Amino acid sequence: MFLITGRSPKQRRETVRALRAAGVRYSRLYMAPDSIDDEQYKYETAMRLKRSHNITVAIDNNPKARAMYNKAGLATKDPAKLPDVGKFWTIG
Repeated sequence: MFLITGRSPKQRRETVRALRAAGVRYSRLYMAPDSIDDEQYKYETAMRLKRSHNITVAIDNNPKARAMYNKAGLATKDPAKLPDVGKFWTIG
């Protein structure tokens, strides 16, 4: 799983700490340079990842970012509309 965020690289330590605390596992974290629009960065990064890793789906809570992912040819999902997978887990 690749994470693409509009957050600045200056926020990397804080972002990684929050992701770890939430139990999120990922292969790589892409952070937007301060000099580029968040949605444009997500679009360009998605295009590169689509070519190099054949990604097909992007999950983002920002409708503008989802529109850019669609423009890149990816299916998109709003995380608020995904099922709570935790309720399907069994422990024991």
